[in-house]
Amino acid sequence: MAAYLALLSFGLLDNIRGPFFPDLISDLSLRDDQASWFFAIASVVAFFGSYLAPRIQQTIGAIQGLRVGLLLISAGFYLMTLAESLFQLLLACAVFGMGMGVLQVFEHICIQEGSPPQLRRRLFNGLHSFYAAAAILAPLSATWIFDYGKSWRWGFKIVALVPLVTLVYALFVKKIDEKLEKPNIVKAKGQELKHMLYLSVALSLYVTAELSMSTRLVLYIQRTLGLESADSTMYLTGFFACLLLGRLLITFFDFARFSSRQVIVASLIASTTTYFLGLKLNPWLLSVSGFFMAPMFGMSMDYIAHTFHEKSSQAISLSFTVGSVLIVSMHYMVGLFTQWYGIENALYLGPVFLALGLFLFILEPRIFREKFEQLTDH
Repeated sequence: MAAYLALLSFGLLDNIRGPFFPDLISDLSLRDDQASWFFAIASVVAFFGSYLAPRIQQTIGAIQGLRVGLLLISAGFYLMTLAESLFQLLLACAVFGMGMGVLQVFEHICIQEGSPPQLRRRLFNGLHSFYAAAAILAPLSATWIFDYGKSWRWGFKIVALVPLVTLVYALFVKKIDEKLEKPNIVKAKGQELKHMLYLSVALSLYVTAELSMSTRLVLYIQRTLGLESADSTMYLTGFFACLLLGRLLITFFDFARFSSRQVIVASLIASTTTYFLGLKLNPWLLSVSGFFMAPMFGMSMDYIAHTFHEKSSQAISLSFTVGSVLIVSMHYMVGLFTQWYGIENALYLGPVFLALGLFLFILEPRIFREKFEQLTDH
């Protein structure tokens, strides 16, 4: 429950940035390429948070690491409301990013270490259902704040309280078994480490595509359809509603007939198609693409855990570390392409990222043939 509530808090703060992004650009008089650093700098610092997570776990334990992450994201979000320049804003984003990097690893380690293998896949998808639920709350909360006549600064102060409440809950969580909380992490080397990096890149390409949608969809709708802030957030609400529906479906119905890898490939094919058609034909299809993206993250976490067993904590940490690098690149590329070609063309990067991720998953059995011979049951 501590992990679930932590991801709910993180998801709310992470996704409420998108609806307020146009107002923030206007308030601080930023160019599109400058404004992209609002998202990118958090991911830059999150790289270090994710990289340091295994050491933090061995030093203070998983529960304490979760608490540190909650404190940092709350502090970072509150500090954003005090910013009067791009530099001050980016400093606050760096604090938020460090918390983000630490927190996203420990949320998954709590599930990985604390769940039996037969329930792990469903619990991972349940975990990300909380993220999707928070993502729905984000645009709805933003719409309420807009209707109430308040600024993005006021809104950020209110949502910064959510991780603090979760932190209070986490303070009452008893420490789990010492061997689980502070494990002796066996590190992968050679071909196994290359396999971890390969899967980290494939998963990160999906994450960049999802974030390109969640952070830029409101801006895309406003500039292409000319809708106001409150109306344009409905498309983002629809996206996260579809994301939540898909994750709840996987949580309550295990689909045991299909391996995690089969679901991942099907998810990437369908989400690539709907994302592309949404940009070409009808923007509501962009919202629908969330349903097909839904299984990807939870299934990938289970797939990593099944593939690397006792080394999966390293693999999870590595996937978020690599993800931070690619997310920074995505935010900068989308910002730059928006500046050059407009948001309506810049978002075509999303389907490209998904297609690249699909390509890597399809090639994986050929590149790591020996490992696949050991995993014929998955």
